[in-house]
Amino acid sequence: MSFTADHEDDAVSGVRLEAQRLAFGDSEITLSTTLSELLDQWLHARAADVRPQTMRVYRSSAQRLRRIGGALALEQLTPGRCKKLLNDSGFVGSSSHAAKQARVALRGALDLALESDVISRHPVSAMPRQRRARSEDGLPRALNVDQVHALRRAVTRREERIARQLTDARPYLRWVIEVQLGSGLRIGEVLALRHCDVDLAAGIISVTGTQIDGENWELVRQEELKSRAQARRIRLPRFAVAALEEARGACDVPSLLANAPALQSRNGTSIAARNLRRQLRDLREDAELIAALAETGLSASDLVPHLLRRTAATLVAVADEDLTSAQRLLGHSDQRTTRDSYAGAAFRIVGSAETLEELLGL
Repeated sequence: MSFTADHEDDAVSGVRLEAQRLAFGDSEITLSTTLSELLDQWLHARAADVRPQTMRVYRSSAQRLRRIGGALALEQLTPGRCKKLLNDSGFVGSSSHAAKQARVALRGALDLALESDVISRHPVSAMPRQRRARSEDGLPRALNVDQVHALRRAVTRREERIARQLTDARPYLRWVIEVQLGSGLRIGEVLALRHCDVDLAAGIISVTGTQIDGENWELVRQEELKSRAQARRIRLPRFAVAALEEARGACDVPSLLANAPALQSRNGTSIAARNLRRQLRDLREDAELIAALAETGLSASDLVPHLLRRTAATLVAVADEDLTSAQRLLGHSDQRTTRDSYAGAAFRIVGSAETLEELLGL
């Protein structure tokens, strides 16, 4: 028996489904169908509809779910057991993204049973929804101006420590942080910038792609964003332009080709987002920075690249007292996304100061 697919795991899932069909006549879902079988069917159905990097995440989530509960029959998958399955699989507490994707995989597999009328109530839907990370006052987590300065000082201290050991180290963590703060871009969008996308004289960047991991974890520039509407040109503040100027000045001649990365490693290659995340985690040991974060209820674990995107959006919204500029900066088609997940209510300054002053002022 053989099955052809673009990825080994997809081929394995296909073989399992074909074996099940041959053994039982079809792949009909019953209360005895195991979670592992449901996951195979779900992965097989999704393979043609999503991008390769998304499928890799789905396969990873499914594999971890199989290890813990793959043998569980559908009739055993109660809301309480589904919750325990997600907890025991190590998703909860690892990262919000991993936990979210595990829930997506489990929900998708069980959707098949619901659509087949084998179950009448979705076990995952009955579980409490995960809440987005927000600070104690209910606003999305973001840095204020003082915390941004504290972050910059922590980066400088890190660079000084590294310089004592490596004389040719490039400060690309600082470059990326400054560009993220000045543009509100996702980390993958920053790392996908090419020299041809950066107009240093005008201080404008063109955002047309993002960096992803290929099938073999090689770095690939994807020539599209999350949606076509997110392609945009952004005028950068001077501090972000200065970072890009410094990065270009560190390139040798072959590395200045138009399609070469605007931000490069010392070898002239693309910088991996996973390496940036690891470097950013190094800053969680900086006592001054952690103390600054704690002033607004943030912790070391909040120090992730997306925090910088939320920071740019929130600071712009606060300064403008309006969400429109922040929405355009982030490339959101729906302002509710900007409001709910990024700037929140931080931009709102309410009250009727002028009227009250006129009526009641001394």
